[in-house]
Amino acid sequence: MKKTRKSILALLLAVMMLFSFMPATVFAAGVDDSPALTVTLTEASEGAPSDVGGSAPDIITSEQQAGGLAAPIVTAPLSERIAADAKVSAQVDNWAGLENEVKNGSATDIEITGPMTATSIIMVSRSVTIHSDENGPYTITRDGAFKGSLFHVDTVNGDLTLQDVVLEGGVTVPASLVLVENGGTFELRSGTTLKNNESSGNGGGVCVTGNGTIFNMTGGSILGNQAPLGGGVCVLNGASFNMSGTAQIGGAGTNEGNTANESGGVHVEGNGTTFSMTGGSILGNRSVNYGGGVCVLNGASFNMSGTAQI
Repeated sequence: MKKTRKSILALLLAVMMLFSFMPATVFAAGVDDSPALTVTLTEASEGAPSDVGGSAPDIITSEQQAGGLAAPIVTAPLSERIAADAKVSAQVDNWAGLENEVKNGSATDIEITGPMTATSIIMVSRSVTIHSDENGPYTITRDGAFKGSLFHVDTVNGDLTLQDVVLEGGVTVPASLVLVENGGTFELRSGTTLKNNESSGNGGGVCVTGNGTIFNMTGGSILGNQAPLGGGVCVLNGASFNMSGTAQIGGAGTNEGNTANESGGVHVEGNGTTFSMTGGSILGNRSVNYGGGVCVLNGASFNMSGTAQI
């Protein structure tokens, strides 16, 4: 009886050892009714790479096995990846929709799909880029009853970029087209024009004020605006203005020049206020008193280099 039990146990061990050396077939689950991919697990070859270690099984497909490929293939897990710098985009076709998206939405890239009429100030307190679709640039015109800036970039979290869009003033108001203050950042890119704004305040096109506040103009143009100080741009109280690339303030055409009582093109004033011009042009601007192109006062600084032209 003992011999019989030993014989049965030996037989079972032999069968288990036999199965341990047989290849095991695994079927990857399909997402539809199409045939699933067959994957075979085999012992790792000596010195070959493995997915978790030298003694762990490697993975090869049934097609590779049939083709006689001896070298094991290590596969990485499949996962959906989103680029770290991917932008969330939104499209809008009217001013109210644009205001709502900037204020309440999450899109960092906003595309406008047609001309608009501005009826209120859009406050910018986060990072956002606004541009026209491929049929632009489209014009945003201030409504005759609206007297404020079109965009107000406020706080250090405010970061506005405009590209391929036209801001049209059209009426006499006490405000610039774009106001940037309290550490905010504004960038004006190619294809963008700020024009025909007659302001009774500082900066017909753009007013930039306050420590840490920045205006970067890498392209685009500021044309035909009026103000007491800085017909085109007014930079005050420790703010910084950086002009480069193809940026243009004023022009040689009719009514393209910016005008002011003082500083037709750019007015820079106050301790710590800086204007760095490494490219672009300032031309055709006019001042009643002084500073037709640029006026720098009261502790401010102006550095002109590179391809810059006045």
